Amino acid sequence: MRAVTRTSYVAARQWTRLADRPKDPAGPGPRRENHDRSFFAAGQVIPESGIYEVIHDQDHRPCHDSVLVKGDRFPFCDTCNERVRFRVLRTAPYIFHDPDFE
Repeated sequence: MRAVTRTSYVAARQWTRLADRPKDPAGPGPRRENHDRSFFAAGQVIPESGIYEVIHDQDHRPCHDSVLVKGDRFPFCDTCNERVRFRVLRTAPYIFHDPDFE
């Protein structure tokens, strides 16, 4: 059985080019790419919910993505403690912060 990696999973899900997909008349919605590449430190308040890249000190672990929620604090790593950094990749509202789902 072939192992499913993140890359192979993403490639399998890309059924068509973005330009070929039907357009949503309501627009792209609240999700957006963030081109601000500033980094956040452990202990800071998370400014927006979304997917963040987690970058560990001294490469003790490869970078990985994580979903973090606005208002919480960026967590400390058990190994690199406060030297872990976070970078927003894509914002996305937390479903339970939406008035229809509270």
